Formats: sequence, structure tokens, C-alpha cells
Amino acid sequence: HGDVSDAHPECGNGVTWALEVRRGHTSEVLASGVTKGATVLPMGPFENVRIEPGQVVAVVIGPRDGSHACDLTAINLTLSDGSKTWDLAKDVSPNILKGNPHGAWHFLSQPASLEAAPDVPAPIAEWRKKPSPELAVKVRQYLEKDFPLNSPLLRAFLNDRSDRTDPSDLTAKAPSVLEVKIPAALANGMEFVVTGKLASNTHGSVQMQVLTQKPDASVSLVAGKSESAVKSGQWSDNNLVTQHSAPIIVNDASEPRARFEAAFDDFRALFPIALCYSKIVPVDEVVTLTLFHREDEALRRLMLSEAESRELDHLWDELLFVSEAPLKQVDVFEQLFQFATQDAKPSAFEPMREPILKAAAKFKEQRKASIEPQKAAVLAFAEKAWRRPLTEKEITGLRTFDPRLMLVRVLTSPAFLYRGEKVPAKTGPVSPQELATRLSYFLWSSAPDEELRSSDLDDLINQTHRMLKSDKVRRLAIEFGCQYLHVRDVATLEEKSERHFPTFLNLRDDMQEEVTRFFIELIQNNRSILSLLDADHTFVNAELAKHYGLSTKEWGQQNPLKNSPVPILLSNSPSDWHRIDGLHAQGRGGILGFAATLAKQAGASRNSAILRGTWLTEVVLGEKLPIPPKGVPVLPEEAPTNLTERQLIERHSRDENCLGCHKRIDPYGFALEGFDAIGRSRQADTKTILPDGTAIDGLTDLRDYLLTKRRDD
Repeated sequence: HGDVSDAHPECGNGVTWALEVRRGHTSEVLASGVTKGATVLPMGPFENVRIEPGQVVAVVIGPRDGSHACDLTAINLTLSDGSKTWDLAKDVSPNILKGNPHGAWHFLSQPASLEAAPDVPAPIAEWRKKPSPELAVKVRQYLEKDFPLNSPLLRAFLNDRSDRTDPSDLTAKAPSVLEVKIPAALANGMEFVVTGKLASNTHGSVQMQVLTQKPDASVSLVAGKSESAVKSGQWSDNNLVTQHSAPIIVNDASEPRARFEAAFDDFRALFPIALCYSKIVPVDEVVTLTLFHREDEALRRLMLSEAESRELDHLWDELLFVSEAPLKQVDVFEQLFQFATQDAKPSAFEPMREPILKAAAKFKEQRKASIEPQKAAVLAFAEKAWRRPLTEKEITGLRTFDPRLMLVRVLTSPAFLYRGEKVPAKTGPVSPQELATRLSYFLWSSAPDEELRSSDLDDLINQTHRMLKSDKVRRLAIEFGCQYLHVRDVATLEEKSERHFPTFLNLRDDMQEEVTRFFIELIQNNRSILSLLDADHTFVNAELAKHYGLSTKEWGQQNPLKNSPVPILLSNSPSDWHRIDGLHAQGRGGILGFAATLAKQAGASRNSAILRGTWLTEVVLGEKLPIPPKGVPVLPEEAPTNLTERQLIERHSRDENCLGCHKRIDPYGFALEGFDAIGRSRQADTKTILPDGTAIDGLTDLRDYLLTKRRDD
């Protein structure tokens, strides 16, 4: 028995109500109606109501005419079986939302009316309407025919298991698999529900799953949301979902539960569910108080060390100092105040004024206190930039400016832009500072470092050795070595035909890097200048080795640092470099075999013995060639089909106006015909007669000739 009334009769149209006994898909309606304002409508009492396990007594509240407006319903309900009473008001009130279920009481939201009941076999339907021993026999006979009672699904009901609290329970020790077979006709359109829990004395954790196929025995605990939760709409497809993921079950107040919760807290501390960055500057406003907004708490807490946090704080201090944000905020506040108070009370903005003015006053003091340290820093920088001590007159002159203009004055001064030296009255040595500048710009292409500036250079040799060991000597290799060989710009060379040489663009950086590393090794090891020609080693990475046709299989066994202080990583990564020896046996070695020199002294789509011969004559041997006469015909980019590249040049060189020079230069170029226009080895005629009548064949003979008959040159 019970009662129902509209608890909010002042508005709304009331609710519909019903008291039902729900048995699966069928419902027996005991009473129903519509609330009438604050009138209390009784329900029952009803006696001898048949209720079996798995069935419920339901009070169903619904919106009247589909309107939920002002719906608030007061309900009382009491049930009794003669020995025990359940009272909704006593058992649940006053906090209905604290948890669900409340003992025997459950609260849920679902359609007020049940779905249509499925077709029930006649024997069962008759027995449900009016149970009797005679009808029960018919039901049993029906089930034995269409649903054998020896089915594993019913074994829990048929076997006497004294170890169960409830004989219908299935118990198992993890890990295990319980297999239940259900007739397809019975399962069609139905939902299979399992309620699982740990035994009360279990101090562990398990995952339970209901699958339509046997699970993979190798799968252990799996993190994530259950697949059934996704299907029911509790989680979106973006959540972590796997076929075998399931909730982890632990007993309340157990040690495993505490351990899991502590681990979850640790995880959430490191990986918050979201980092929310609010919109700081409104896009639709004319002015805003926010100039810079610092929002890096998560970054500092989760990722930065103490030293990195201090560095970040320092960077923020510098930003605010350079931007003068505290001073600008005073002006911005006045603009905002005038703009916003047109439609709002000034009192809302007045509390902001004093903190902003105090911050500006504090910043002015900081800025004033920083002037002298800044000027001292600029003066110290000026000594480095001008590469000498400052005179008193220069110091006084610089100090007349504020720190920013001091810096401008330093960087626009001739003393910085030019490397000047004081002219002595008569011939004599330069000063230590001037000598340090000469040495530093020669070896490092930059200003002297602190040690060199403070040295009197009595020990000039040791300072030179120190500088040569520095990685800054790479600049000497580039600015002197690469420039001397005329390959300073190979890394940016755009003239090669991509149709003829598609690999060149990806290799040109490596070609120039090979020359750079070669010169670093030569300089740091003080090798003979003749090693430019007769070196049997070079430096390559995997791509350049492939270009040269060299094997990289032995790199793992070689010591790439042999006889060289140049740091080279031992790896087969395309970007890592190695020293390799034995180039003479490969038909290369020295500057004559560099891909950079061979590619630079060649045409866009073909070789040029003329360019290579001219380069060797003028750059390597130091001879001066006359300017070519006017009207010399330009050779085509590609040799005619009936001529080789060499024949094309030989025919061109027969001109009487050109013959004298070409006799001097072409033979050197013909000896290098064994390399194509980007320095790859190829089969070609490399026999030639040099100007002094010496017959040679290829790079090896040319190198031997230069090292013997032209050694002094």
C-alpha cells in the first residue's frame, strides 16, 4: 500500500502514475491514474500479490501529456510478506541520490510503458497466468523437448553445491574460463547478463569478460574501457577500447584496491585529463588589460627541472623588462577604464588601479637600478666586439648614451665593422691584441676568445695549437680549403641537369662536406701539402660511399678515428661519416678524385676536359693562362650523336686561335675522363700526352706525374 501526490501543484499539469508488478516483458497493473494537484491519492492496499524472485514491484511516474514542466512527485510505498516489511520512506529518505541501489530499492529512468512481450510458448503462457501442478508438468515436458535440462546453462540449478552461498552461483578461481551454451532460438533478440563479484575473503584483483568466443590464453590484465560500455554509449569511439579490456574488480577496503587507487592518483598527477587554456585576449574587444599571460604551471610541475624552471622565470623577467609591460599596462588600464565605464560602474574597475600603479612604480625602480649593470655589460661587450681594451675617452663617450644606444654605438662603430691596426711610426711588430685578431680571423674566421684576448702571445705556438684543436677550425677548412679548390659553393650549385643527374641535388651538401672534413684532418694533423694530391684516404657517409661505389660492409670493423682527431660517429646511418683508406686501389685519392672538384669543373649535362684542365693548371699548378680570344664558339651542352665528349673538344681545339692554350690544358682534363660530370667512375678513354711530351693514362698516372715532375709547382 502507499500514496502519490503532486509535490509542486503551483505550476505544471501533474504526472501520470501506476503501481505495477513487472514480470519480464509483462506487467500486472494494480492501480494507475493522474495526480490532482496536492490531493493525496491512495494506492491499495493490495493483498495476496504473487511476486517471485527476479520480479519487481514498480511505481511508474510519467509526464502528463508529454510535459515535464514543474514535475515533482511525492511517493510513499510499503511492502510486506508477513514476516518482513520494506518501507520506502524509512529505508531511503532523506537522501535518495546518495547511491543506487538502496537495499531492495532501485531507482532508474526508462520508458514508462514496457515493450511488447515476445511470443511465449503456449504451455508457459498458460502456466504463468495460473500456476498449477498440472500445468507445471506440461511446461517441463515442453522444456525437455526444446531446451534440455542437462544444458550447462542450468547445471548450477541442478547440482547440489554446498560451497555456494546461493546454489545458483557459478564460482571459479582465476584464471579460468566457464563455457555456457545457449540455444540460438532462445538467445535471439535477448541480452545475456552476468553479475560478477569477488569472494568476500579474496585479497586480489580480477578482470571478468563475457565473450562470444574463447579468449586468448596469453592475454593478461588489459587497461581500457570495456567493449560493452562503448556499445551502450557510455564511452565514445575515441576512448581506449580493445576486444579484451574489462573493468578491474577488487573488494572494498582491500589492500589491492588501495594500491590501485594510489597508482591511479599518481597517473592523474602526471597526466591530467585535460589542460585547459582559456581565451586570454577577446577577439571582439578594442582594448584588453592582458599583454602577456603566463600559463605554464603544468609545464613546470610535470616536465621541467628546477634549473629549467629558473631559466623560464628568468626569460619571463627579461620579456617583461624589454617589453616594459608594467608601464604599458598603466596606459592600457586608462583606455579600458574610459571605454568600459561608459556602460558600467567605475567601482568595478577601481580595485585594479592601485595594484597596476604599484607594479609600474616597482618596475621603474628596477629599471633605474639596472642601468649601471647594463652599461657595465655593454662596455665589457665592446671590448670583445672591438677586439681591444677601451680608452678612457671611448668609455666616457659610450656612457653618455643609455644602454640600448650604447649597444647601437658599439655595433655601428668602425672598430667593430673593420679590423683596423694602429700604424706605427716605423716598421715594427703589431700589438698583442692586433696579433690575436689576425690569428683568430685566420684560423676561426671570428673574433678572439677570452683566453686569446688575455694572452700576451709570448707562447704563440701553444695558442695556435690550442685553436687548431678547437671545432672552430672547421671555418678555416671551409673559408680557406673549400675556397682554394673553388668548391665553396658546391652545396648550393644549381647548374646540373636533373634529367641527366637526378641524384646530384641530394648529394651536393655531402660533396662539400667531404672536402671540409678532409681539410680539417689535414690542418689538425699538420700533414704535408703534398697529401692534397697523394692522400689515400677521405671521409664519406653512406650516400657518398654509394656514389663512389665503395662498400660500407666493413665500417663496423674499421676504426674511423685512425690517425685523425676528427670526431666521426660509427654507424650506418646515412648522416654519419667515416674515414676510409685504400682509395688508390679504387682509382681515387686526393683532390683529383673529390666529387666536389670533378662536379664543379664540368658542364650541366656533360664532362668538360677544358674546365678540369684549366682548374688544374691555374689552381693546382699556379700557372697564368691568357684570356680566350673573342668570338670563340660555345660548345653544345650535349655532344652530337656521332661524337664523344672528348672528340667534341678535340675538334673544337683544332682552331689555330685556341690551339696554344688547349695544348696546355686539355690533356689534364682528358686524364680525368674516367669520371662523369658529378664525379662517378665510368669507362672512358683517359690516355693523353701532356705538354712536355709525357704519356699518361688516367688519374693515377696524372697524380704520379704531378708528384714527381711538377712537385715544386
